[in-house]
Amino acid sequence: QLDSPDLALHRAKEFEALNRFKLRVRTYDIGQGARTKVFLEIKRKIKGIIVKSRASLPPDLWSGDIILQPNRHLPFKSVNETMNYLNFVRLVKQLHARPVMRIRYERESYLGKYDNYARLTFDGRMRYARARNWDLWDENVRWWSMDTTTALNRDFGGVILELKTFSDAPEWMVDLTQRFDLVRVGFCKYFT
Repeated sequence: QLDSPDLALHRAKEFEALNRFKLRVRTYDIGQGARTKVFLEIKRKIKGIIVKSRASLPPDLWSGDIILQPNRHLPFKSVNETMNYLNFVRLVKQLHARPVMRIRYERESYLGKYDNYARLTFDGRMRYARARNWDLWDENVRWWSMDTTTALNRDFGGVILELKTFSDAPEWMVDLTQRFDLVRVGFCKYFT
């Protein structure tokens, strides 16, 4: 997670700003020391709707310099990704944003078989560590658990369940929500 020196993005969540965004640099662990692409993401919340834009790079091209000194051509797969990258860089420069928090968790993800886009995810073993630099793979950090009763502000520790869809929820999501009396609750790993 990136933020400004005065933590403006964190404070936007704290004060429940109707329109807000987060800046994050994201990777996925695929095991055995393999590194996935690096994703530069802007995650916006606009009147309750989540909108993401991102650009991806091979891990061997990643360094903080591509954000702080963006003066070389990067192999994005589309004009849209290039624009997402430039917008990310603009916001980082405008806010003087830097890495402030590293977040790690294990995710199980399931896609609807017949839906245009419907996804269910479980996030568990959530941990955080202070970010000291742009090195995404620095393991010399101390990780702290964030799925405890205190962090979740519940009587129980747990897992985060997310139901995601581009438009109307498919019937199976509605059934799942009703069967288990699920209630929509906001949870921001960075804010926690």
